Amino acid sequence: MKIGFVINDISCGRGSERVAITIANELSRWYEVQFISLNQINQQSFFSVDKKVIIIPLPDSEVSNKLAKKLQDFRYITKCITQYRFDILVGVGSYPSTLLGMIKKVGSKQIKCLGWEHANRSALRSYFWNKLRKIFYRELDGLICLNLSDEIDYKGYAKSIKVIPNPLAFQSIEIAPLNTKTIISIGALETEKGFDLLIEAFKIISNRIPDWKLVIIGEGSMKDSLEKQIKSIGVGERISIKPAVIDVRKEYLQASIYVLPSRREGFGMVLIEAMECGVPCISFDCPTGPKHIITHDKNGILVPPNDIGKLAAAIYDLISNHEKMQKLAIDGKMAVKKYRREFIVAHWQACLNEITSV
Repeated sequence: MKIGFVINDISCGRGSERVAITIANELSRWYEVQFISLNQINQQSFFSVDKKVIIIPLPDSEVSNKLAKKLQDFRYITKCITQYRFDILVGVGSYPSTLLGMIKKVGSKQIKCLGWEHANRSALRSYFWNKLRKIFYRELDGLICLNLSDEIDYKGYAKSIKVIPNPLAFQSIEIAPLNTKTIISIGALETEKGFDLLIEAFKIISNRIPDWKLVIIGEGSMKDSLEKQIKSIGVGERISIKPAVIDVRKEYLQASIYVLPSRREGFGMVLIEAMECGVPCISFDCPTGPKHIITHDKNGILVPPNDIGKLAAAIYDLISNHEKMQKLAIDGKMAVKKYRREFIVAHWQACLNEITSV
């Protein structure tokens, strides 16, 4: 079987790219796997791509506007279908998946196309692209969602919908000692990730936890505004922003608490990674991913969405109760065993075989 993953930018260091590369690397043990990257800001992939996985080079031509770029993307994928003769294409995210639906609609009926949603339905704010997505997802041979809530939300969008959660990118024998007095949070520095809310929550309790610090790891368009916010609340160097790193496991192992402050979250890769490293987690109960990972007060803590006061209280309560920290860490690590790569890849194999056999 020859599989092509259509991705926005394989050189980007964000969660969906990391997951797609993880799945592609695993599938390359049995199948021919290639990436069609619609953009490539950097020359190399941020995450390690297996030598058996081929990245198709981008065309050299530049375009002058967004509409022309979308037309170029459409033509580029169509050309790749003809040139590389894939058995199935997988769209990584809303835009690539919508393009695949368009391609199926206008004539490439023979190739199987699978959409792979990484966000809940409300995350796409454009009315126009929402309408296009609903129209063209129906042309796809199937749609993969990350949790049961999204399966319900996307009902009627595609011929068939399957739930396959994201896999752990690593397994960790070592666990965090929980003695560093460090809170961490990892993700793109964008509005939906809610780091501004986490900074405000830390401000509320900062005087009561003078020896604790907050480390935010990531890159994005909100970096400058977050740094201004940190400076304005006057906690000195106790809050820092670090650039994205390849070896995130090392960062988790140096943490005592992980906080996910997102306004919305399709899955919550960072939660299962932190839990794998034995770090107790606190998360907003935002739509839609975290509640499918965390069982409140058993393997983590869920806080009402966007409630800064309750987030601050939850952090302070956990800091004040080391026994609870240890219990959540132990139960969290047990809970994420089901996300190990071998289990998730088996679901992918079953899905791909089912679609290509029809």
